[in-house]
Amino acid sequence: MIFLVAHWVGLVYFFIARELTFDESTWIDQISNQLSGYHIDSNLMSHYLIVMYKGFNGMTNLGYENVLPNNFWEMTMAIIVIYLQILIAAYILGTMFNYLVKHDPWVENYKARPTVRHYL
Repeated sequence: MIFLVAHWVGLVYFFIARELTFDESTWIDQISNQLSGYHIDSNLMSHYLIVMYKGFNGMTNLGYENVLPNNFWEMTMAIIVIYLQILIAAYILGTMFNYLVKHDPWVENYKARPTVRHYL
């Protein structure tokens, strides 16, 4: 599930940058300035690796990124990703705690059986 969400988050970030024609105000321009081997004219695999990096980076941190959002749409997407990250973390923690406190019917029956003190 995390892989799928990171995939879609990265693709939406890339879509936003593409709609802004990859100008200087997008995260793609910042990445191409930081990474010497990446350029906007790179092949599709390089684009996808950068997209997955951006998706996983957005899903696994608490808002700190080395590539900051520079325009309105990237900031809006960053806020949505942070909320999505909170929801996924709450779902995972809720599921784990549910398994920890889940009542087992066998244990409940064992605890409810009469004890020696009951017969005294």
